[in-house]
Amino acid sequence: MEEPDLKVIIARKAEEKGSRVINRTMGLTLLLDGGRVAGAVGVQVRTGDLVVCRAGAVILSSGGTARFGLPNSGYLYGTFDFPGNTGDGYVMGFQAGASLTGMEYTRRVNLIKDVNIPLLAITITRGGKMMDIFDEVVMEWSCHDQSKANQAVAAGKGPLRIRVSHLPEEVIREIESILFGTERPVQERFFKGRGVDFRKADIELWPTENQLCGGHGMSGLVVNEKAETSVPGLYAAGDVACVSKGHLTGAFVFGEIAAEQAVRFIASQPASRVDPAQVDGVRRKIERRGERKGNGVDVQDLEFKARRLINDYVISPKNAFKLGRWLEWAERLERDLETEVSVANGHELSKALEVEHIIRCATFSARAALERKESRWGNAHQRTDFPQRDDQNWLCHVDLRRGKDGEMIVSRRPLVREVPPGGAR
Repeated sequence: MEEPDLKVIIARKAEEKGSRVINRTMGLTLLLDGGRVAGAVGVQVRTGDLVVCRAGAVILSSGGTARFGLPNSGYLYGTFDFPGNTGDGYVMGFQAGASLTGMEYTRRVNLIKDVNIPLLAITITRGGKMMDIFDEVVMEWSCHDQSKANQAVAAGKGPLRIRVSHLPEEVIREIESILFGTERPVQERFFKGRGVDFRKADIELWPTENQLCGGHGMSGLVVNEKAETSVPGLYAAGDVACVSKGHLTGAFVFGEIAAEQAVRFIASQPASRVDPAQVDGVRRKIERRGERKGNGVDVQDLEFKARRLINDYVISPKNAFKLGRWLEWAERLERDLETEVSVANGHELSKALEVEHIIRCATFSARAALERKESRWGNAHQRTDFPQRDDQNWLCHVDLRRGKDGEMIVSRRPLVREVPPGGAR
C-alpha cells in the first residue's frame, strides 16, 4: 500500500518557509547565555562531526525514551516507539536546568507480539475485541484503560489476542489501510510472513518493553500552558514534554504553541551569544570517546547489558533495594562507556552517546521511584515495599532538577487544579 513519507513532507514544508534542515544529527547539549538558551550542539551520526547551532530560542521535540527496557524479543530496536528516541531531550533539558517530572512512570502495554507495534486505537475503536485464552472479552470500543488487560496477563490468561474477523469486509480493509499505511507499513510484510489474515486469524499480543514517554505516559520536561520550561527560551512539545496522555494531537497543539511563544520570546530579547568554552567542552568529550579503538567492548553489547539491568532493577515491581542496585550499576556502566567501549566511527560514537542517555534516563526514573513511597498507576509504578496508594502524602508531582554542582535534586510539587465555576465541562 502507498504510505505517506511524513518526515520528507515536513522537511519540505520547513524549507519552503526558509528553514535549513539538518539531517542525521543527534542533539547533545544546550548552550546557555546568562541563564537563557543560546543554541544547541549535536553530533553528525555518520561522521562524528560536531554541529553547532546558535538560536534565540530552542524547542525540544525529540521524543521520549523508547529504547529503555529490553523487549521480550531481545532485539534492541524492536520497540513500541521510534527506537531513535533515547531520552536525548530529557538529558539536554535537565543538564540546562529544566525540571523533569513523572520519571517514575514506566509505561508498558500489550501490543503485537515480537514487534511491539501499536494497533489498539485502530482496531478496538472500530469494533475489534481483545480476548483472553478463554475467549472472554478484555477490551472493546475504548482502548485507554489497560487495567483489565494487565490483570489478565498477570493471572496467566494470556497471550491476549485482537479479533476483527467478525467485522464487515469494508471495516477490515479500513483497518488494514491505516495499519499498513500511515501507522507502520512494515506490518503488512510482518503479517504476511506469519500467515496472519485478519479475516481468519486473531492477532497475538504480548506486553511491550517499558518506556518513558510524555504523550503516551506521564514522563517529561515540566512545561506550562505556553510550552515553556523553567529555562528562559527553552520550550518542549511532544513526548519529551510532560503533557500527559497528549498523544499525537497534544504534540501538534503544543508544537504550535511552542513555536508561537518562541517567536515572541526571540522578538523581545537581544541576540544570543555562543560561549566557545561550552562548545569546546562538548568537543573534548567527543574526542575522549573516539580515542578507544580496536578491541574494546562493542557498544551494542553494553546497551544490551544496560537495558537488561533496567528490566531487572528499574521497572515494576520496584523496591528500594532494586532501585538502589540500579544506581550502583549505573555508575559502573557509565565508567565502562568512558573506558571500555570501542568507538571506530561516527555511527558507533552516536550509539555510545545514546546508551549514555538511556542510562541517565534510567537513573532519573530510579531516583523518582525511590522518592515516591507508594504504588500508583497500576504496573507503571508498583512498589512491593510500599504496596498501597497513598493520596494523603503522594497526590503530587515528583520533580527532578540539576543543582548548582551538578547533583540531582528531587522534590515534590502540588497538583494544580483549576476547575471553572460550575465544575469541569
